[in-house]
Amino acid sequence: MENLLTTPSAAQKRISDMTVAEFLTPPFQPVEILRVLGPYGRMLHLEPNISMAPDPEFLVRLVSDHASHQAYIRHEAGSDYKNLENLIRGKNNPSRTTKQVLAGRLGFPMDYLEKLAGSALDGPLIPDILAAFQILEGLPMRVTSGVLAREVPCHRCGKNLLVKRKVNLSH
Repeated sequence: MENLLTTPSAAQKRISDMTVAEFLTPPFQPVEILRVLGPYGRMLHLEPNISMAPDPEFLVRLVSDHASHQAYIRHEAGSDYKNLENLIRGKNNPSRTTKQVLAGRLGFPMDYLEKLAGSALDGPLIPDILAAFQILEGLPMRVTSGVLAREVPCHRCGKNLLVKRKVNLSH
């Protein structure tokens, strides 16, 4: 059970006023759960009776075999994971050879890998990967919100067909 807070519709902000990132990765709306959730629910990192947005990491778990984006990165980087983590956390600057190995394992261009150096002292290791998973949720939500924000008048009564109401089939 959850209590959804009343928030402005995502469709109310004009697309022309959004950046591409805002359009593709809209923030999750805060929710308040009423009881402790089961194992998969715990991935949302929600606590009963506290209004907060779900953790986007749950999307990684839903669409991959990994518990988090960091576990996904750890799997892809293999034995060089610690070198990557130290590079991103700014703890160490690995050799050019190590960076080339990491770039090859992860499929990243070398300049992107070098931009990651010291970029996340704390928090998500590579936020861009987390954002890619958020697109899987955000883009369909934007499309659905845009479609449902339209009015589709009934040819008989003129009321919007997309608004939930009791249907009178006798007219």
